[in-house]
This record gives sequence, C-alpha cells and structure tokens, in this order.
Amino acid sequence: MPLKFPLIDLSGVKGILIDLDNTLYDFSGMNRRASRKAHKHIRKYIDFESFFSQYTSLLKKNMEKGRPSDHSRFQIFRQMLEERNVPQAWALAEKTESSFWDYFIGHIRPDKEALAFLKKAKENNIPVCLVSDMFGNIQAKKLQKMKLEKYIDFIVTNDEVFCDKPHPEIFRKALEKLKIQPEKAIMVGDNPIKDIQGAAAASIKGYLVEVLPNKN
Repeated sequence: MPLKFPLIDLSGVKGILIDLDNTLYDFSGMNRRASRKAHKHIRKYIDFESFFSQYTSLLKKNMEKGRPSDHSRFQIFRQMLEERNVPQAWALAEKTESSFWDYFIGHIRPDKEALAFLKKAKENNIPVCLVSDMFGNIQAKKLQKMKLEKYIDFIVTNDEVFCDKPHPEIFRKALEKLKIQPEKAIMVGDNPIKDIQGAAAASIKGYLVEVLPNKN
C-alpha cells in the first residue's frame, strides 16, 4: 500500500533516491492536459480520445523495452502519423511534441506533501538524487519550473546510464553520486516494480508513495 510522505522514516538515512513522474507531481493529469494541447496540430487526422489512447498505449509498450530512445514523444507521434499516411509526418510530429512539452513544463506544479518531504530532507542535511527513466534535459526543466533545484543534489537519468529502472545500474549510479552504501539509502517512488523492487534488488529500502491528482 502506498504511504503518505510524512510517514517516511528518515532515521539513520544518509541519502535519498527519488523518482519524479507521479512522485513529486501529478504526471497522469499533466500528461492528459498536455496531450490535449498537442492534439490541436493533428486533429484533422485523428480525434483526441483515439489519439490519447494510442499515444499512451505506445508509450507504455515502449517503456517496457527499457531503452532511452523509446521515451521520445516525437518518435511516437511520428509513428502514429505515418500509420495514417500523413505527408511530412516528421515535421508535424515535431510541432506536436513541442506543443506537448511547452504546455507540460509550463504548467507543472509540485505535490505539496512531496515538497514538504524534500524540505525536511534539506533541513536534515540529507542529499537527494533524482532517479528517472526520462531524458535528463526534460527532467531538469521540470525540476527548474517547480523550483526544486535546491532540494535535488544530483540526477541520474536513462540517457546517462543507458537503461531504465528496475535495472540495478541506475540505482548504483545514484549511490555512487551520493557517496553512500545502499543500507544508508532509501528509494521513494510510485511504481512498485520499477522503483521499489528495483531498489530492493540493489539492497535499498523502498517507500511506495502516491500523489493526489492536481486539478489545476
């Protein structure tokens, strides 16, 4: 069962590994709202619900492959448009992706309990390393927009280690940056397999959390 952030025990913890999407903010809500903005470029070829359904299905399938390139919205949108024989699908896919991330990053807000948790870690001088399956530049923009720079000491992303969670390498790299042993660390995330089981395989205690939907 997911815990609330205030229930996470920081006793003896010397470093925190933490997920971003659906952990520090409501990814699911933002994903749908950004998709609706992006859809305006291709609505003559596909209705929104069909677009969103296929996009999320392809994203899920791609993420299961565990390769950094499979997270690219551009590649997903290009594939969808090429399947529909849209002329210059690549150009339209680029516009669609740009609109998606412009809205997404422009409207992202941190979860209040997650923010309080990061502040608590800072007050206790516990360094924090973001561990994410998404591209580093995208995640950095999200953190900066949410004004979380001073709470996140390091980031490890899939384009740095060339693998996704739950592969142990991404956790090992985070421990290396934090300069701590696994028994002194905790992992906080929303995915029981990628975050919690992945951390356990690296001998790191995990805390499963769940953020509330952000309706803004």
